[in-house]
Amino acid sequence: MPTDEGVVAVHKQWPEGPMTEPAAVRVLRDREAVRTDLPAAHLGLAVVLAAAVGAGLLAGPPAAAAVLGLVLALFLTALATSAARGHRRRELLRRSYLRTFGWATRL
Repeated sequence: MPTDEGVVAVHKQWPEGPMTEPAAVRVLRDREAVRTDLPAAHLGLAVVLAAAVGAGLLAGPPAAAAVLGLVLALFLTALATSAARGHRRRELLRRSYLRTFGWATRL
């Protein structure tokens, strides 16, 4: 019969406390990872506008319109998602803007 002699228990120490579930910690950390602020979102908007201008200069106005159209579709999707979650007015626009252009935090 196998015995437990020589077996060392390894317990992960979570900063949120010993009773925290690992899945819950991952969700919290994922939320922290995607948080952004307005200056980063402004940078994202500037990058998108620069890409649209570059595409317009290299491939013509239809390419610039395509870039801006894709970003507009992404913004409208974020707007609809925020509205479905119950956000209103300024908070609705702020969250949509951050979701659309907040990726610049990772630059």
